[in-house]
Amino acid sequence: MSGERKKLTVKDRILLYLYRYRNVDPKMVAPPAMTQEGISQGLCLKRSAIPRALMSLEEEGYIESLLAHVKHFRRRRKVYFLTDKGIERALSLYEGIKHMKVILKTPEEEREVEVKELFSSDVPIGSVLQGVNDGIVNLGIEEKKTVVYFNPPVEGPDIFVGREKEWAELLELIDGKGGRMVCLIGVAGIGKSSLALRVLEDIGEKRDVFYLKLDHWTDLRWVAENLRRFLKERKQIIQYSNLYLGEDDPLKESLSMLEFINDHGGAVIALDDLHRAPPDLNNLLRAAKDRLSEWEELNFLIISRERPEFYDVRDERLLGKVHLITLKGLNEDEAKLLIKSGRGGELDYEWVERLLEATGGHPLALHLLKDREVVPEYRKGLGRVEDFLNREILGGLSEGQKRFLKALTTSTIPVGRDEATEYFGIDPGDVEDLLVRGLVVEEENSLRIHEFVEGLLKGRGKDPDLLRRWIKLLVDRLKREAPALNDGSMRFWLGTVYRWGEERPGIERGKIAREVLELVKLLVSAGQVDEGKRLAMYGLWQEGLREPLLYLLNDGRLEGESPQDLYLKGEAKLLQGDFERAQELFLKAWNLAREGEEERMIINAILLRLLEVAERRSDDELYERAYRSLYSRNFSSPAWRHFLSARRCLYHSFRGEVDKLLTKLKSLSEDILSSDVPERFSGAFSMYVEALQNGDIPGAQKAIEAMINAIRMDPIYYLYRTPYGSLTDMCQTALMNMEIYRGGKE
Repeated sequence: MSGERKKLTVKDRILLYLYRYRNVDPKMVAPPAMTQEGISQGLCLKRSAIPRALMSLEEEGYIESLLAHVKHFRRRRKVYFLTDKGIERALSLYEGIKHMKVILKTPEEEREVEVKELFSSDVPIGSVLQGVNDGIVNLGIEEKKTVVYFNPPVEGPDIFVGREKEWAELLELIDGKGGRMVCLIGVAGIGKSSLALRVLEDIGEKRDVFYLKLDHWTDLRWVAENLRRFLKERKQIIQYSNLYLGEDDPLKESLSMLEFINDHGGAVIALDDLHRAPPDLNNLLRAAKDRLSEWEELNFLIISRERPEFYDVRDERLLGKVHLITLKGLNEDEAKLLIKSGRGGELDYEWVERLLEATGGHPLALHLLKDREVVPEYRKGLGRVEDFLNREILGGLSEGQKRFLKALTTSTIPVGRDEATEYFGIDPGDVEDLLVRGLVVEEENSLRIHEFVEGLLKGRGKDPDLLRRWIKLLVDRLKREAPALNDGSMRFWLGTVYRWGEERPGIERGKIAREVLELVKLLVSAGQVDEGKRLAMYGLWQEGLREPLLYLLNDGRLEGESPQDLYLKGEAKLLQGDFERAQELFLKAWNLAREGEEERMIINAILLRLLEVAERRSDDELYERAYRSLYSRNFSSPAWRHFLSARRCLYHSFRGEVDKLLTKLKSLSEDILSSDVPERFSGAFSMYVEALQNGDIPGAQKAIEAMINAIRMDPIYYLYRTPYGSLTDMCQTALMNMEIYRGGKE
């Protein structure tokens, strides 16, 4: 054989495979070979490789699919057939490979043949197409058969998509040697058994597999009886009987058979629905877990809705023999693939997003809902899913547990175990039970609800009492984590804490931002809109948080004519870059506030923003009005006086007024030295002013670094709660402006 061998992709092989069935009318009775499972078996490919390839071919117009009556199956199955375009493509592929030569290897001979000869023979098409890629076709050479024992006999789902990550992780853990026990857990219908069966299909091609579906009546004697049948199929029952004396105790008998299986070829032992089984099954698995280090040829796969009693995280962390995999909902791409495979045709992606929101990516729920009409009220007609939720997932829970699950859907903020008890009244034992059932997940010492349960419970309306409990929880948290929000004087140097807050020990800005935004939303939901506005305003001042403000704007909560509403709306417009509209709103708010002298802090905030807008728009008249008003209103406060003087210096630097800048800086330095500002900072600021006066740019930069260090090392955080962080930023900007100005003059 010479020349470069053409490699067929999975899609190419599917087209050539279906070409053999081009004359079959799928609207009549279709052969099993045209189903997804039949294509997988006919091409000798893993089932996981088929769904995406079929979906891609269907989108490209090469194949079509429909639900048809399939021979030997009671219910209709999805079958695939070539379109006219697909037939042309398959013919083109065939023309490209028909003269290729491969080695045909049989027990009697080995010879070279052309591919077209094999196509017209009774050689399985899958073997031929594999031979095109490998250069050799093995025919009639028997390989050692594995024993696959399933009780009851089960058939995987018609459609299985996604789960590549979980598939690979599970396959790696239980395929091959090692003596491992893997626990696959998740809520009802999440796809545990489907995933396990697909993985066991792959493993069954290389290793013996023993699978049992458990129930409330499947005790240890029933398990032992099935293990004996498994040994009979392996033709080892007589050998076992000769080595082991008969045991009356089913636990000891089961353990002895497992030991024999380990010593004679090994296997994968899979037990499904352990949560339904009698307690003595846990005793067997606990004893088996203790022997894993000795049983190097046995791997166990345990499927359950709840975390098994025998599982101990110490076994996983210290020994590495026991592993826990928690199955979650499908992601967006996997959900689309599932719906596309089961429904066909074009997808309405807005409808898919609604389904995902309603189900949390739960595969069974997606399957139950995939054929419903696309309506704005996507929860309409969820009866079957609601019944499933109440029967299989919420059944058996106490009222306190159900109420706590509902509480977890009210807010997106995780809660700690102690908070769950203190604010929602749930007993710690009930929390542990929810964790065991897999309805609640614990991550980084915080509890959150499982996505599927959350998606279905969210649509049941807001509980006013739960809203009040959540508001109290978050208010108490923020009192501890963001003390600036509770500062009696509410100093708001517009970004000071935001700029420097990341340096403060124990402060997690991202966490505070999420909690403030969530509290604003909860206050609005509870009808406390004014409180929500006040919190958003303080969050902007003290922590530089923008998200709560934009939420209020987008939710239509800033349409009032009060100074506060006008000011907040102006802030939102400023964030959106609409300076002209922001100026109009700030001026209107200032005029209204001045009339009644209300909310002194709001007036200061309005005037500060007008200074910024005036600078940006080069409006000298507006700048002077706002600056003089601010200075006169706050002259008695040294911190305000220093801050406003620094703003004036910055204004001169923007305009290139170096003499005025230096004069103002000198005056500011003297004022700072004579006030209660920490000496480390005031000394650094004096160095900065002196360096600028001498034209020493590097010296001024070093002085700024000294100011920053003074802020970071301030033991009482005085400099955080006052404007000196912003003052330092202004010094840096002024220095840059001076460099630009002097460079331009040179």
